[in-house]
Amino acid sequence: MLFLQKSLKRRVSFKYLMKGPIFKDSNEQQFYYSPSTGRIIPIPKGINLENLIEEKTCFKFKFNPQEVRRKLDEERESIILETTEQCNLSVHTVSIVGIISGKGHTQKKNMNIETALNACKDFLDHSKKTGFRMISFYGGEPTLNFELIEKIVLTYEQEKGLGFSVSTNGTKLKDYAKFIQDHRIFVAVSLDGPKGIHDKNRVSKEKKGSYDEIMKGLNALDDSFKKHHLSFSATIKDPEDFMSCFEFFSNNFQNNAFRVGFVKFLDSPKKEVMATRKDFERLKNIYLQMVTNNNKIPTFLSFLFEEGLNLIDNRVRNYNEEELSCLHSCIPGVRKLFITTEGKYYPCEKLAYPELEIGDNKQGIDRDKVLGLLKFVIDKENDYCSTCWAGTICNSCILLESRKEGKYDQERLCQNCDKKRNSIIDYLSLYADLKKVKKNERR
Repeated sequence: MLFLQKSLKRRVSFKYLMKGPIFKDSNEQQFYYSPSTGRIIPIPKGINLENLIEEKTCFKFKFNPQEVRRKLDEERESIILETTEQCNLSVHTVSIVGIISGKGHTQKKNMNIETALNACKDFLDHSKKTGFRMISFYGGEPTLNFELIEKIVLTYEQEKGLGFSVSTNGTKLKDYAKFIQDHRIFVAVSLDGPKGIHDKNRVSKEKKGSYDEIMKGLNALDDSFKKHHLSFSATIKDPEDFMSCFEFFSNNFQNNAFRVGFVKFLDSPKKEVMATRKDFERLKNIYLQMVTNNNKIPTFLSFLFEEGLNLIDNRVRNYNEEELSCLHSCIPGVRKLFITTEGKYYPCEKLAYPELEIGDNKQGIDRDKVLGLLKFVIDKENDYCSTCWAGTICNSCILLESRKEGKYDQERLCQNCDKKRNSIIDYLSLYADLKKVKKNERR
């Protein structure tokens, strides 16, 4: 009781009032998250929650322009080449930014080899102090311009600390399996679950499902290659498919790296697809049980829960008015650089909007534009994140979460911030459960 009262009465003489969330674990034990200390505090029975004292807290954010310029000059990590805008599927869940726009691909351009070579040279010249670097091939369907992929891999594969990856719908995988294996290219296949679910959304121009072609491609790969070089990306359009998707990947590809996303509609009044609360709680309980029993966790569950748990684990503790580095954007052009078929530079494949262009294949990265984007993010962090209890846990990208029709939209940002805070409360609850499991293990 005394510990709780001392923790909640800690006062910091900053500018704003902020109160953390009260939440419950699976056993209905209540907790309070303290934004300024980062503590997750059990609330004993009998405490009147209405009398909790708010902490005076205001987070401050900054970035170092000199450090940004240095990283752009020496430590770029990856580039993503939009190999082609062509696609051989009539996909209802893909667009240039990886999110539904309702428009699909209207252009059919290929990146030419000169553009790709220039982009790769620029990247390698500015990543000499990076430990491991990656050149990724993206589309459209990148295998429709496989000549370019072959040229880039054969030209640069002797570079130390350099890998290659391709994001593909998998329909042409069987045609290029030997080259991909021989050159150890990481492959990320878009697969939405079992045949009945996948073929609802990913069909050929002739309306034929693509599941069988993907399976032929996967069967053309050696088991040892698939174990270390194959990952999956699933997009769920119908919440009712969520559990079927979990069962499919857990039974067939439980050790492969995995990402799952829910459909988001841009430029449309349609509501975003989300997992049902029932399914989320069911999978959370499965995850807890597997951790308790020391079972191997399928990558489907790892992706769903462990990224959020890592945010909690790495939260800022005992904040004391120091300025924090930018938390809600990577440095554009360092962690990723997306290069379109025409050679234009953007922060990543999800942010290929005209107002976010940061350079091109001829002039390279415009450092002033990068600094301008970071200043925009820092200003928003100090306007909004500074007084949010989740400000030092959240890692949402402000540039992405604030986009509507390619433009900054404050209402869209606020909506996505509400969703993120709710998801963080879910992870705080799970984190409290896991701490209890680890405490029991020590007994």
